[in-house]
Amino acid sequence: MFQDINLRVKVDNTLIYNGINISSIKVKNNYVSSKFKIVQVSRLDHQKKGQHILLEAIKIIVFDHGYQNITVDFLGEGTSSNFLNNLTHEFGIKDHINFLGSKDRTYIYDNLSSYDLLVQPSIYEGFGLTIVEAMSAKLPVLVSDIDGPLELIDSGRYGNFFKAQDPNDLALKIIQIINEYPPIKNLIDIQNDEYLSNFDITVTSSRYLNEYSNLDNNKNRN
Repeated sequence: MFQDINLRVKVDNTLIYNGINISSIKVKNNYVSSKFKIVQVSRLDHQKKGQHILLEAIKIIVFDHGYQNITVDFLGEGTSSNFLNNLTHEFGIKDHINFLGSKDRTYIYDNLSSYDLLVQPSIYEGFGLTIVEAMSAKLPVLVSDIDGPLELIDSGRYGNFFKAQDPNDLALKIIQIINEYPPIKNLIDIQNDEYLSNFDITVTSSRYLNEYSNLDNNKNRN
């Protein structure tokens, strides 16, 4: 994201990420469960958010690889709701898929930690706030390898990625995570690093204030 701005606009600029209330997010501490639970959080707009890619990956996992103890909860509403519901029935995976509708931030912060993996299969994505929220919950994340999400996981240091718009690669990456669960290295890096502080609302607000203060000081000097 930041690199793209530098390429497009030849001016001095400062990167300040959007902030979230990290302290309000319930942290995952149990990585053992009888059923592998995936969550996907975004508006239901498959042409941008790629939910159909995740559905096809689940079909591959269930029927081609024989994994039955897997579910996906979709949190969100949108114009693709009927399309995705119909696709679920067409793929024969309705017993593995739940569309829970729109949920407020409090619900998401309280419940992210109950899942085993967040998958963000976006075709287009900017900041990807939910990715950072899941990381803050110490929830493993799997994102498409497009610029925004890939930057947020530092090209794989803090999460996993798959080839965008490729349900076969997504399926294989999910199976790999299941077989190696939990992904210890990613979780340790997040726990032992100050990386997530870049997204804490108190830090981002402080950086905004500092930037505006610097602008005012520069104007006064001129």
